[in-house]
Amino acid sequence: QFAQEVIFPYVEDDALMGVIDFKTQFQEYIHRLNKGSVTYRLIHEEGPAHHRLFTSEVLLEGEAVAEGQGRTKKESEQKAAEKAYKVMNQKQ
Repeated sequence: QFAQEVIFPYVEDDALMGVIDFKTQFQEYIHRLNKGSVTYRLIHEEGPAHHRLFTSEVLLEGEAVAEGQGRTKKESEQKAAEKAYKVMNQKQ
């Protein structure tokens, strides 16, 4: 439990963590559909430095599609991409 709470939030190696790269999946999905450009924006961060919570949004052609939260900026972007991927898949 110590490693999960203290170490893992700072490990950025997705292969080591066994994480699906939703940012890449979403980008490739949008590219296949010719839907435009994907960008990410940090919209909020809170908490002390050792227990930060980041909120990011994914934008498609400048319009917000989904938001995600995580202990790192990268994790919050991944969560936003995961939600956006699911939203776009439901529309198809």
